[in-house]
Amino acid sequence: MKARLLALVLLTLAPRSAFADDAAAAQVLFEEGRALAQAGKCEEAIPKFAASHRLDPAPGPLLNLADCLEKTGRTASAWARFVEAAGLLKGLGQPEREAWARKRAAALFPKLARLTLVAKDPPPGLTLVRDGVTLETAALGVALPVDPGAHVIEARAPGKKPVRVELRVEPEQSTTFTVPALVDDDSPKPVAAEPPRPQRTVGIVTTATGVVALGVGATFGLIARSRFSELESRCPGRVCDSPTDLARVDDVKSAARLSDWFFAGGAVLLTTGVVIWLTAPSSATAPNVGLTVVPGGGALVGQF
Repeated sequence: MKARLLALVLLTLAPRSAFADDAAAAQVLFEEGRALAQAGKCEEAIPKFAASHRLDPAPGPLLNLADCLEKTGRTASAWARFVEAAGLLKGLGQPEREAWARKRAAALFPKLARLTLVAKDPPPGLTLVRDGVTLETAALGVALPVDPGAHVIEARAPGKKPVRVELRVEPEQSTTFTVPALVDDDSPKPVAAEPPRPQRTVGIVTTATGVVALGVGATFGLIARSRFSELESRCPGRVCDSPTDLARVDDVKSAARLSDWFFAGGAVLLTTGVVIWLTAPSSATAPNVGLTVVPGGGALVGQF
């Protein structure tokens, strides 16, 4: 009972402990960002405020982030953060701070730079990407707030060559950019891999097994012949009387039988494998296969 209670307590405390760690880290990052901002180092403070807000979403880091973004000329990003902070403050029941955030956002709105993307006769499946962020097709023709400065526009569509264009938007100016017409992609298409041909694979494996069996049969045949020659010298007139020689006679017979069996089985497998391979559906590139006889058996060689 105590063990179960302890486990329950640990499970309950674990998420709270992780949350507390995030909140503590967020507070430290927020304080570092504030110190940098007060020292006039907004560029260095921005990542601190952003990281603090990611760890523990709160109005303080968000408002300070928006203020630094405005001071560094990123007006669209600042405006979006002020609007986000106002919504967060409304949910927290802080009307005075909410009104201040909305006032800051309203003051920025007329000064925003805007970029309108236009695509004449867009191809099916057109995808537009601005600064690494995919835009919905509904955004075409809409003047969207952007930070002043350089932007990268990419356009892609199935069967078309992608287009990548860099452009610049001036502060407090509205810019319209017409996406270039995408041309057909005539680059060589990847050649589809030849589908597997299981019948030829079976034929090759069967033939190879037959060759191995013939080699084993030849080996046992050589053993039988060698032992038979030895017995002929030990048993005049091919009559053996001693138990040792009689045992050797049995060994010769066993080796000879094994040789016959392996030769017979190998011949059947070899013939079957060749027939299977020859009757398989042909392909554009036919394997080159041959059988080479070597001492003590045979070898299957080929180029596939």
